[in-house]
Amino acid sequence: MRTMLYASLLTLAAAPALAGMPCGSGAGGDWMRREAVERLVQEIGYDIEEFMLVVEDGCLEARLIHEGARIEIRFEPVTGEIMQIKQG
Repeated sequence: MRTMLYASLLTLAAAPALAGMPCGSGAGGDWMRREAVERLVQEIGYDIEEFMLVVEDGCLEARLIHEGARIEIRFEPVTGEIMQIKQG
């Protein structure tokens, strides 16, 4: 029981450090191209009125306007995994 409690506490203590870790795992040459990111954005249902792609904390961040709303989508740059979607 005590071992499980310590393991839980260690996991909780590490969570803030993991949350701040950057996305980037590969060299820039391995990263997804702009066209691939645009395609992913459209595949998940966003119509792109305006589109900008930037690097933020090691992630590829698509900044776009969809139906008049500002959307930011963070992708892991090599795999294309969606890390975060922010609206507003």
